[in-house]
Amino acid sequence: MKIHSPTQVGMSLLFLIALGIGYDVYINEDQGNVNWILVLIILFIALYVFKAQIDYRWHTKYPLPIEPEIKKWLVHNFPYYNTLEGDLKQKFEDRIGLYSEARIFTSIGSKERAVPEDLKAMIAAHAVRVTLKYDDFLIGDFDRIMMYKHPFPTPRHKFLHIVETEVEDGVIIFTLDYLMNGVLEPAQYYNIAYHAYVEAFCKQNPTIDFSFIESVTTDHMELISGFKVEDLLTTLGYKSLDPVPVVVTYYFTFREKFIELLPDVVERLDAIFKP
Repeated sequence: MKIHSPTQVGMSLLFLIALGIGYDVYINEDQGNVNWILVLIILFIALYVFKAQIDYRWHTKYPLPIEPEIKKWLVHNFPYYNTLEGDLKQKFEDRIGLYSEARIFTSIGSKERAVPEDLKAMIAAHAVRVTLKYDDFLIGDFDRIMMYKHPFPTPRHKFLHIVETEVEDGVIIFTLDYLMNGVLEPAQYYNIAYHAYVEAFCKQNPTIDFSFIESVTTDHMELISGFKVEDLLTTLGYKSLDPVPVVVTYYFTFREKFIELLPDVVERLDAIFKP
């Protein structure tokens, strides 16, 4: 049987033990056991404070299976998942659960809201795909995933845009509608989930050489994706853009067309991203 939360089990046991000792103290008026109750309370508080870290460490060794609904979504909406077999597929599934558990997801509207587990998994699948070859699938200190319902400004970019990564704050920000559209209909909408995680990956791994992407022209980008670069910039909200996350996003979403036009570039990208 898989243990979903070892800290929850531990806190429940501590509570029951403390309750039993307390009952004994009350019935037998044995004050010698009062100190044990204090020790149990301290242990309970420690488990509560470090619950997230302890549970995550446990699940790295004993990962929980992903929910059937999430697996069904992957089969129907995440083509890469269907190319995986054996240990690599299991690794992909395990990392989705671990990423979802290790990162703080927040939906921001009139007030902050919790993010459903299936949406966390959908976003996590993109992070896991980008990093599947690497040990650091959490992408360093990018530990906060924030979602707005509409384009947003930030202190770093004081104009409306729909995706941003910020190293100092460890944050990845999306506009939710654009995110969903790009994931579910990649032929019609740009996938900002891949864009953000590729950008975060590049910032976290500055020594990886992407200079070969300079050979990919805007004409290549448009032929591969069907998206006009000017329209893409307008959608994203930027006046100029680093071509690396755009090209790599197309590598993930339009692989067959990419191979047809630029097989040498695909070979270089495979060396970086193919597990």
